[in-house]
Amino acid sequence: MNRTTPDETATVYTVTGSCELTQEGDSLVVNCKTDMMDGTLIKLSVDSYNGDVLASEVKTVENGAASAAFAVDSKWSGAVYGNAVVLPSANGEQTKEFYDKYGKKMQNINSEALIWNVEGNIIIFQSKELDLGA
Repeated sequence: MNRTTPDETATVYTVTGSCELTQEGDSLVVNCKTDMMDGTLIKLSVDSYNGDVLASEVKTVENGAASAAFAVDSKWSGAVYGNAVVLPSANGEQTKEFYDKYGKKMQNINSEALIWNVEGNIIIFQSKELDLGA
């Protein structure tokens, strides 16, 4: 499977960002900063070391940031990670402005955080590991 390539006449946008996971009392907070356009739908999640999604919420990028807090479940333990994921449409339909700029499959994006599948290009920002203990 090949990566979706930019439209011939399109501007290619280099996208950067970061994700941070912090524990604040009984909550885990996922904070994402990105230069993706405001209005972008982004899925923020807490994932286990094994890749299981423990909690997630779709948010909208505003002023270059998105944040979500999740109550810590007593069943959670060990290493966890915060993730911020932008997909062409799986998080919900992106705006017309988003598709006009980045392409229907996000093909007009370049980033170190880029991976791809049959849906198109995907942006993933991941936090450092946070250990919740045993």
